[in-house]
Amino acid sequence: MKSETKTTNKNPDHSNQLAAINRVIGQLESIKKMIIDKRYCPEIIHQLRAARGGLVSAEVMILSVHIENCLRDAIESSDDFVIKEKSKELTKYVKGLIM
Repeated sequence: MKSETKTTNKNPDHSNQLAAINRVIGQLESIKKMIIDKRYCPEIIHQLRAARGGLVSAEVMILSVHIENCLRDAIESSDDFVIKEKSKELTKYVKGLIM
């Protein structure tokens, strides 16, 4: 995996996730065509799950970068308020992955 670099606005660069997002967009276009063509339900469901898996994968990669960069920076700042806010933020997103 390519190393993430920070941009001038201090947010990490997630451009290497664009390939995964483009793949999901392609899958969604394919699903749309399958529905128009009245394809067999399980075939459509299979493709929907693949697209969802691609989105979850991209989400996990971006969350990983967030932990490695944003959370680390908050901890290194030693600002209790910032650390607590980043911890709450992280908890929210981890719960979203589980549910």
